Amino acid sequence: MHDLSTGATVRVMLMRTTTSRGQVAWRVFQKDAGGPPIVFLHGAGGRKEIWSAVGRRLGRSVPDRPVVIMDLPGHGESPPPGLASIDHYADVIGELVVNQGWTRFAVGGHSMGGAVAQVVAARFPDRVTELILVATGARIPIAPVLFDLLPGQADAVTVLFKEWGFGPKAPPFLVDAAMQPFAQTDPGVIAGDLAACRDWRADGCLAAIRAKTLVVAGELDRMIKTKITTELAAAIPGATFSVLPETGHMIPVERDRDLAALIAAFVEG
Repeated sequence: MHDLSTGATVRVMLMRTTTSRGQVAWRVFQKDAGGPPIVFLHGAGGRKEIWSAVGRRLGRSVPDRPVVIMDLPGHGESPPPGLASIDHYADVIGELVVNQGWTRFAVGGHSMGGAVAQVVAARFPDRVTELILVATGARIPIAPVLFDLLPGQADAVTVLFKEWGFGPKAPPFLVDAAMQPFAQTDPGVIAGDLAACRDWRADGCLAAIRAKTLVVAGELDRMIKTKITTELAAAIPGATFSVLPETGHMIPVERDRDLAALIAAFVEG
């Protein structure tokens, strides 16, 4: 279940990094922790705050690992434009990692962010320690109606995401709070993200992944169905697969406590 209480205060800092594809904003929990950072990426039209509760929980339960949540270009506190492809978003992560001197790091992502994470893990097989894939797949199908509605009817897309994105027991206040940042994202950026997802396939990425991998699915996810996440987990040798019951697509906010516990056990195992 979702729990607004995250216990003791965990120190968080806002950072900004300039890459060849634009400036990105990111927050880091436990910046001075000595272990490999864990970098989390949001989904299409999203922003870093989807990972805030998970980041705080991990800051307590895995205090030796900095936890990074970032806004991809054109999202949240990262200025526009958004980028045209999953590979371009992965370029940004690669530059950030190199600029920060992270010789070892973990990467995780939700939905579109999971696609970006797969590409990053394939590009840096000797650096990525763990790969955490949440409500994502080796392909990300997009309902055609979304392209019919964007960019002109972005409000209707927000309504659909509220309907499709959560399990039946998600509190309405949580749904509204989680979708508010999405509703504030430039509709053109959302459309670009959805097109990037539609056009992407993991292809050779999975064979190049060497990181220990966790795949997490929502049992009632209407956007990335469990068939797709099951296929993803089966395609990555040794991947751990977990399905959260009665849960929709927005796992990091709908089940932050359970997801953080899964991730903590995974990285410490």
